[in-house]
Amino acid sequence: MFLQCEEQKLAASHDKWDENKEAQNLKEMELSGSGLGSSVIQKYWKAVLESYVDADIQLRRAAVQVVWLTLNQGLVTPGASIPTLIAMTTDPVDVIRNRIDILLKEIDSKYSGMVQSKAMQGVRLSYKLHLKLRMLQQEKFVRGFRFCDFHLNTLPNALPEKTHDGMAVLSGLYQSLRTNRQQRRSFLQSMVKLFSEEFSHDKPQLMEYIFIADNLAMFPYQMIDEPLYVMRQIDQNIAQTGQSLLVQYKLQLRMQESEDEDIVFLDENMMSRLSQLGQIETFHQLFLDSQVPSLLLYVRTFLMQLYGFNETKVAEYQPSEAAKVYEKAVTRRNIHMFKPITALEALNFPFEWGSFQHTAFLAEKICSFRKMLLSLDQVEEVEVSNTITAANDDYDEEEDGGEDSRGPIMEQMEH
Repeated sequence: MFLQCEEQKLAASHDKWDENKEAQNLKEMELSGSGLGSSVIQKYWKAVLESYVDADIQLRRAAVQVVWLTLNQGLVTPGASIPTLIAMTTDPVDVIRNRIDILLKEIDSKYSGMVQSKAMQGVRLSYKLHLKLRMLQQEKFVRGFRFCDFHLNTLPNALPEKTHDGMAVLSGLYQSLRTNRQQRRSFLQSMVKLFSEEFSHDKPQLMEYIFIADNLAMFPYQMIDEPLYVMRQIDQNIAQTGQSLLVQYKLQLRMQESEDEDIVFLDENMMSRLSQLGQIETFHQLFLDSQVPSLLLYVRTFLMQLYGFNETKVAEYQPSEAAKVYEKAVTRRNIHMFKPITALEALNFPFEWGSFQHTAFLAEKICSFRKMLLSLDQVEEVEVSNTITAANDDYDEEEDGGEDSRGPIMEQMEH
């Protein structure tokens, strides 16, 4: 109410100034008029921003209204509000999303680099918002994508099944950053770095990793450089994180140098060894830890299928090349939505702790994890074409092919 009154006063003041503009000092009027409003809102600004992250729709609407009026009147600098604005662009209510999306773009154009500098804080805060919404809706998981705005979905809390119907909840943020190559790459690199062992401060839990992976998989990439850059960052991350976990597995399995890894990492042999060691808690924790690089592997394979890349073309990519080399449009295929089954199973574990089924499950997943890491080194023998993207002419055939159209990594992650 206070801000609305202030807005009305500003409008009346502007009309009065317009009538007597020859005799008025504009700078003095601005200073005298904005002082009270600015001092009042700054006192409550932090509380207003924090109040938005709530499952109550009425409270969120009220917070959005206050933030909108405050920033439009210029009563505070927008820096501290950027993470909250980013979270607002992911709101399930389209009126809130669209209103704040415009405001965020205006801030980005006026204050170059400000949005990018606060982007990761906004990503983390967006997850916290959707976690609270999930608790209200009694959903099992927090996912990072939704139906596209044009899709007439009538079911509450439903998720799209095909990529043409879905989009990342953080698409608005990505679209604000993607036009600037340096900012875009810095943002994508920071997203992937969250999955790294180097990131130890306020490390995400598995459900938040799934939320972030959903967005990486479903961002509205438009040029070849964008998904290829994500895959390059993933490869670099897994080369370190994945191999480190594999070393830990071998250590806990008490493997001898003379043992053949290919024999040890067979499902039945792994099952026998886990039963003998009896350290279910240790291996279950390693299994949970392995879901972090596994999610990145799943994103990598998903992007290859979605945009028609193959291993040779991914290997050919050089981020240091001139920008124009990779400024070619990509075409998204209509495939099944990103669904990291093993990670989702880990959150909703189906077996009794310490049971035979639990041990068998761990044995299978440990062996599959090693196979996925080895598969990264196996480059498919394909003819190198003159373009970076693969032709989409056989799209209909791939859709009809069902399971046969999936890559080896995807198949291993689903078993």
